[in-house]
Amino acid sequence: MKKISTLASLLLCAAMGATAQSVKVLHLDNANEQTINAISNNGQYFCGYTGRYYNGWFTYDIENGFYQSVNAADDQSMAALAIANNGKAVGIVDYKATIFTSDTQTTPLDDNSATSSVASAITADGNTIGGYVTNEEGYITPCYWKRGVLKTLTVPAAEGFEADVYGAEVKAMSSDGNVILGVLKDDQGVEPPIYWKKNTTGDYEVFSPYKGLPALEYGMPLENARLSDNGKYIAFADTYNESGAIIYLYDTEKAEMAKTFSIFDCTATVQGDMPITQAVTNNGLVYANIYGNSTLPVVANPADGTMKTLFELYPNVSELQAYADGTTCIATVSGDGKKVIGTYTNENGDEEQGEIFLLNTDGNATAIANDAANDVNVKEVARYNLSGMRIDAPAKGINLVKMSNGKVSKVVIR
Repeated sequence: MKKISTLASLLLCAAMGATAQSVKVLHLDNANEQTINAISNNGQYFCGYTGRYYNGWFTYDIENGFYQSVNAADDQSMAALAIANNGKAVGIVDYKATIFTSDTQTTPLDDNSATSSVASAITADGNTIGGYVTNEEGYITPCYWKRGVLKTLTVPAAEGFEADVYGAEVKAMSSDGNVILGVLKDDQGVEPPIYWKKNTTGDYEVFSPYKGLPALEYGMPLENARLSDNGKYIAFADTYNESGAIIYLYDTEKAEMAKTFSIFDCTATVQGDMPITQAVTNNGLVYANIYGNSTLPVVANPADGTMKTLFELYPNVSELQAYADGTTCIATVSGDGKKVIGTYTNENGDEEQGEIFLLNTDGNATAIANDAANDVNVKEVARYNLSGMRIDAPAKGINLVKMSNGKVSKVVIR
């Protein structure tokens, strides 16, 4: 038998598309009663709350399979809303901003004796926490705690629609804290996204990416704004657009809309009209669920304008394909796109079976946008035969061709 060199073996594996794509069921207690809120920047932890009404908080360590949960007393409310790279979660206990450090210890944040407060975001290092406080009159002040010290953020006036604004809520922070995502709170229920970005002096300036959108004319809500971990992208949805529901992708670096997606762009048959954004990755891939007669988990790609289902993107992951006969929802996605947390529910007779799953994408989801954007610049950088010897020109037999984007393809020359 002819031996193949180590180099050729590695190239051949790459050419054959060897990946670590897989689905793993996560065995959390009472999986049907859990809502997943956020995943850490490094993709190791996620957190959320149990029950339907903030009946407890939980965190999960993906690498070590460690689940931590605390149930609230009958007259309490608890929820973990964001989590740092070291596993420190933040959220609320009885509508007071709180740090969850272990199953036996919580630390309330100083909220200047507000009527209520919420900790809803955290930086990767856990040193800055974002949230909001509400006073007795019901005004909501967006804020952040820097090493425990409370600092407030500016609330802009409504632009492009008539409404009384009564504050703003912080929804997310970039991993370094330089960009903070929020939503305006207004009496029309539009709740458009806003964001604060650090300028050269270190102060936060506020921006309104929703200006000029058709939804504002009718006072319709803009749904579920999401921020990428690197702070570059904001994704949100307009479910009441006259021409069909729209997902928007906004670029904070250019301060302009980067892409819009209609649900009619979806390559699969859509049996719903309400897209809810769940995550946006560092290169702008938008993960969403389209709700209606059924639920469709989709990924919108700004590089080629396509919207594909999760099942289409990973046709070779048999465990994921098995979920196609039930209700599959995307919950959250790591910033690099390598980890997708979702839920699957299937009605079996009179019983409803559900589970939480982790889809390891091996980075391929993140590569989708990059590959499409860079295809025009890709060129051959090296060529080898099956013995691993570099060749200067195409040779008869199997050639292993390495491209400038790192991909290796197997080419047969006759």
